[in-house]
Amino acid sequence: MHRIPTENIEDEANAFAAELMVPEKQFRRQFIGRAGISLEWLALQKAYWKMSMAFLLYRAGAIDAITRHQSEYAWKKIASMGWRLREPQETDFPYDEPTVFPALLKMHSDVLGFDLETIGRLVNCDVGELQQMYRPYLGRGKPGLYLVR
Repeated sequence: MHRIPTENIEDEANAFAAELMVPEKQFRRQFIGRAGISLEWLALQKAYWKMSMAFLLYRAGAIDAITRHQSEYAWKKIASMGWRLREPQETDFPYDEPTVFPALLKMHSDVLGFDLETIGRLVNCDVGELQQMYRPYLGRGKPGLYLVR
């Protein structure tokens, strides 16, 4: 992690996120034996990677898996179909419910007895937002001091 912001810090963050979400090595395997890409192929990749077709097209261009001409053509095709704002509904994938963070909240609330204000401070979140987003996972907690071992 950078202690001092640099000129290209945002580019580095984007590269890290892209590699985390769609690793280059695995994504390149999808191009073996392919001469290019189609919107149908992007839709299939969207189902596999759980990423938007636009991001997958961007990623393919960024790792030079497709030519600049192929990338421009696909972007124009996506734009002409109105998919830059909303990709086809039939390509949507189900929303994944969070599991780890709610379980941590529940443990801190129920097992350790932390109150909402303390949990809010720990996760740097407003108590109202915490209640709105995670109410089912929050117990009552016990206000007061905590023994740390």
